[in-house]
Amino acid sequence: MKFVIVTPRQDSGGPLVLHALCKELEELGHEAQVFYAPRYDFAGHEVRYWLDMPVFLLYDFFCMALVRLLPVPRVKNAPALRMYAYPQIKGCRRRLWPFADKETVVVYPEVVSGNPLRAKRVVRWFLYFHPFSGRDDVFKKEDLFFSYQDTYNDPAWNPVCRTFKIQRYDLDLYKQTNFAERTGTCYIIRKGKDRPDLPKELDGIVVDDLPEPEKVKVFNQCKYCVSYDMYTAYMQIAALCGCIPVAVPEPGRKKEDYGSEYKDRYGVAFGTDEAEIEYAVRTRGLAVEKYRRMNREARESVRRFAQECQSYFFGDAEGK
Repeated sequence: MKFVIVTPRQDSGGPLVLHALCKELEELGHEAQVFYAPRYDFAGHEVRYWLDMPVFLLYDFFCMALVRLLPVPRVKNAPALRMYAYPQIKGCRRRLWPFADKETVVVYPEVVSGNPLRAKRVVRWFLYFHPFSGRDDVFKKEDLFFSYQDTYNDPAWNPVCRTFKIQRYDLDLYKQTNFAERTGTCYIIRKGKDRPDLPKELDGIVVDDLPEPEKVKVFNQCKYCVSYDMYTAYMQIAALCGCIPVAVPEPGRKKEDYGSEYKDRYGVAFGTDEAEIEYAVRTRGLAVEKYRRMNREARESVRRFAQECQSYFFGDAEGK
């Protein structure tokens, strides 16, 4: 089958998952590409295909060219350009043209409204709570809906709660390279940016907007990684790099309030209690094994996803 995965550039967990899907589909023998499409135009309105897409593509090309000319520090300090500094994920081919033929399955994440590529076969993948609650003009009932996990599902669109979860990590990148003594603390803010207990000043680097290789470099330098985002996988990635991640619970919440989220959060301390720090250090090796297992499971998960798409859109289940 042919797939186009519509995604923002790879500057956060959602885009990384979308790129992982593209890579797995390619390795399973399907034809897959990523297409970088905007959610909003430059005036803050939802993208209108024929009017806004050509402007976006020109802007996108301009930004890529500019990043090649500017010094790296200038790019890192420019929010509009920072995402263009991220290296292309190996194994993901990029689609340049904003259209799809009738045989192509287009996968949209939850932040994309409408059907910018005018695809005949559309998959909607809710990687988080979608922002269009109460509107009936952003998706179509005949689209194929998946939710990354039950929590993010919208029963109005996906009443059967069809789920598809893929967790694949580049363990050649996310690994410990510094085995010497460490000092200092880095921070993860991400979805915790609106927390009332977030300090106004931090005594270490915030890794949120760093390209992946630089995140890994910081994780390998620091002894601790303090996270105000209670759900980010980057805590366990920090553990893979030999750092001690510390999840800071939201005010008034205890470990059991997060349900099963922290059941197998190997290598991560819940708060700064000495027993939790000891647990994080002791279970770091289990985190490595867990991620190796998740990579194996990702392949089978994507295989089942392709089979569901084959059955839903083409009437049989002979997907690879």
